[in-house]
Amino acid sequence: MSEKNGVIHYPYTPGEIHPNLKFMSNSGNAILHGCAKRYQLDKLLNIETESTTDTIFGTSVGVGIGILIETSSRERAYFAAFLSWEGSIADEDEKAVKDKKLFWHVLNAIDAFYDPLNGIFSNMQLAVLDGKPALELGFTIDCGDGFYYRGFIDAVMVDHFKKVIVVLECKTTKFSKLHEAIYKHSSQALGYSLIIDMIVEGLGGELDSSYTVYYPVYKTSAMEWEVFDFVKTHTNRANWIKNILIDKRHIIEYSEDDHFPMRGEFCYNYFRPCPHFGICEMKVSSLCRNPVLKVDAPGKFQFEFKLADIIANQLDIYGEFIK
Repeated sequence: MSEKNGVIHYPYTPGEIHPNLKFMSNSGNAILHGCAKRYQLDKLLNIETESTTDTIFGTSVGVGIGILIETSSRERAYFAAFLSWEGSIADEDEKAVKDKKLFWHVLNAIDAFYDPLNGIFSNMQLAVLDGKPALELGFTIDCGDGFYYRGFIDAVMVDHFKKVIVVLECKTTKFSKLHEAIYKHSSQALGYSLIIDMIVEGLGGELDSSYTVYYPVYKTSAMEWEVFDFVKTHTNRANWIKNILIDKRHIIEYSEDDHFPMRGEFCYNYFRPCPHFGICEMKVSSLCRNPVLKVDAPGKFQFEFKLADIIANQLDIYGEFIK
């Protein structure tokens, strides 16, 4: 490991597990499942998710909705969404115009959210954890051997009627007709529900962790929200833990074999080629001789857990862990 101009480099050594490969997440693990070679190169080259019309719009909507939930102020929500918007709000990209994903459409999404806010979420308020509003709640899970799973929960709400804490995960789509299969078995909110179990345990109050996760989805073509809610079982949660351990095992195996399989069916995905297309067949030791070591900023993640403690907590609650 060396440091030059304040940048830390950790040499790539075939057969060893580079520290960057040990940082797991929902999006990163989805890439691992699709093409392990892309996962390896993304991590070693420190490539973050590319900003697109869709991600810029989705991020701005998510930020605005979070502030609307927290303050009930349309103006504050508008301003927060404006500050989070990448680039000029005057730009009218052809795709953004067609998909109704300009900044002005973000404002409509915020206005339209008053319907579910005064409807299905009328009994809920934003939770306050560690003295802070539970928006973009960052967490890490120590999975052992230097592996960490990290994530951010859009919002954590308190349902005062049912006396439970619930997870809220906002999404956007250009489709007008949605099927629950798009979201129902997503591992994202399932993992979040386990984190809420741990947070509730730490609060020591009368609130319980809800098994229901909510997906408010803004449909840009119809310019309206549709809310999905899914009940997660104990078995679902246990399987999520086992899946994380299996992903960890695969990364170890790929690293030890110095072979992360390339899956050609994922070279072109989401209407664009993979960022490594054309170079992924080269030797990784040539592409990534001294990768920049990924270091998280202090305080980026509000909660830190150990996977062993999460498993112990599930055993304490249910008396058994799925085999």
